[in-house]
Amino acid sequence: MNGDKKRFSIRAIFSKQIAGSYETELKTTLLLILLFLVLISFSTLRITGKLAGIYRDDNYHQLSDAAAKLIDYLDDDIELKRSTINYRDIMASTVVARAEYLRETGLKTAEHETSQSYDDMDLIETYYAALTERERRDLRKGEIIRCGFGQGEDNDKIAILYPFKDSDGARWIGLFFKNASGLKLVNTVMKYNYLFQLAGLLAALLVAYAYLKLTLNPFKRIADEARRIKDENSASGESVEEIVETFKATIASLEEKEERLQELYSNSQERADRLEKFNQYILESMLSGLIGIDNSGRIVHLNRSARRILGLEENEIDYGSFRKTFAEMKTLVEVLERVLENKMSEERLEQKYIRSDGKEKILGISGSPVYDHNGRLVGAILLLADLTEVRRLQSEIAFKEKMAAVGEMSAGLAHEMRNAMMAIVGFSKILKKSPGDKKQIREIAGSIAAESENCENMLKRFLSFAKPADLTPETLSLPELGHSVINKLEPLADKKQVSIIDDFSQDLPDLNCDRTAIDQVITNLLKNAIEASPQKGLVYVRIKHDSTLNSFIIEVEDSGPGIPEENRMKVFSPFFTTKEDGTGLGLAIVKKLVSSMAGSVEIESQSGKGCKFRITITENHLQPRNSAISYQAT
Repeated sequence: MNGDKKRFSIRAIFSKQIAGSYETELKTTLLLILLFLVLISFSTLRITGKLAGIYRDDNYHQLSDAAAKLIDYLDDDIELKRSTINYRDIMASTVVARAEYLRETGLKTAEHETSQSYDDMDLIETYYAALTERERRDLRKGEIIRCGFGQGEDNDKIAILYPFKDSDGARWIGLFFKNASGLKLVNTVMKYNYLFQLAGLLAALLVAYAYLKLTLNPFKRIADEARRIKDENSASGESVEEIVETFKATIASLEEKEERLQELYSNSQERADRLEKFNQYILESMLSGLIGIDNSGRIVHLNRSARRILGLEENEIDYGSFRKTFAEMKTLVEVLERVLENKMSEERLEQKYIRSDGKEKILGISGSPVYDHNGRLVGAILLLADLTEVRRLQSEIAFKEKMAAVGEMSAGLAHEMRNAMMAIVGFSKILKKSPGDKKQIREIAGSIAAESENCENMLKRFLSFAKPADLTPETLSLPELGHSVINKLEPLADKKQVSIIDDFSQDLPDLNCDRTAIDQVITNLLKNAIEASPQKGLVYVRIKHDSTLNSFIIEVEDSGPGIPEENRMKVFSPFFTTKEDGTGLGLAIVKKLVSSMAGSVEIESQSGKGCKFRITITENHLQPRNSAISYQAT
């Protein structure tokens, strides 16, 4: 009897140990599964949010770039140009669906008169009134403000407020809209995705709790039954076969629960697969090309738009190395390497690319590093935009404007040639009617020769201006070239007793540019300054270097009467001149040469206090800048 009690006691203790061990393992397994589900949900939310943010930023970048193109076109006359066909053509070639403009002075009433209702406000004033104080300060500083989705009929469009100045220095605010129904759909899907993720986690937690409770109940019953039998066995001497049978039944029940747990895990895995496929659908549906790589250089994603833009077939893609896939696209490789190495974004680069089928594409390139939830760099992404059609339309518009300028120039040339030819014909008639006075004949013949020479010089200037600039870059010293031009024009300055004062910065770097073009630019500006200055006047020539922008600045300032405000928009027009013996081509040639060197020309003038011309030339090897002419009155 004592032996039976001893055996029963050992079995009971053994059963309790097994039960406790299995209970711990079961709880640990369920906890790991829950943690795995939470990790999958968190990662999915983070990746989806990141992609949605990239898509949203891409939409805003496209809208900001398009708005900048429209503002560049409207720079000199907003009210007039916004109603032209060219303006509508430019808007049609961009993503801008709607644009409004308002002087910033019109916003002060809406800002200070808080009693004004929204119904009485202009559309821009309505958006401005909805801004926070910080956003208003940022807008006044010149920053672009994102306004989210529009109101009313514009609720499927995103909007931005874009501050800028016109050519007169007046501050304007532009309101630009872009159709963004796809972005709105992505936002809606993201909201439902968050709700479904939260609901799924809560459901998993409840199911796990219920499953754990149901699974552990048999073990509790075993422990209770073992204690009860132990107490009864001390008095009755019964065997433990019933306990063994109960234990076997419990094991069978646990196996059944394990199958149910496996089924739950399979369902969770299927749900994760569906979410991953949904993310793939989003990436494949983007209009912009997207290239994603990991730290080792493997291509993890190359969406349909990227393959279309780059002209790649599936069999041409080596997913094991982006360097092999894009071996012929050095710019893409360099951008991706810089993003991985510097861990910094590369925004809005522009590059020409010739595809394998021979088609030339102009690509807009933006790169960004990708980090995981711990802030570790895990790869990089590249966004591609096909700008070929936009640049083609811009070239057509520029060609039309150039032809208009040539037409205007031809009319001026015809007028000048007609005057000279009339003089030649008149002198010829006099020569025919004159008696045999050889001295008078020689004088008339000399006049005919002089007018003919004037015609020839005018024709040479016209041909020089009309033909494209053929630039041959070379390394040159601007101070050395500046002194050479000053020495060349000293006789002209001495004739008017004008003093030329040079102010060249020390240790200026060399400039890689066309020597003849720079020489002609400085010569034309300095000659005009000397001629415009009064007797014993002063002319300043300055050359500086801006290291932050890698740009060279050339300034020529005179002490003459200045340029009237009504003429500042005309001085670069061919054949426009206020001199009696001028040709009107000097400043037109300056503008043409500076534009061909990707530079800009600025004018500062105050009536009665002289005029300053500022030339800025920037060495930019990635893409040429469009030449710009701005007018600043002081």
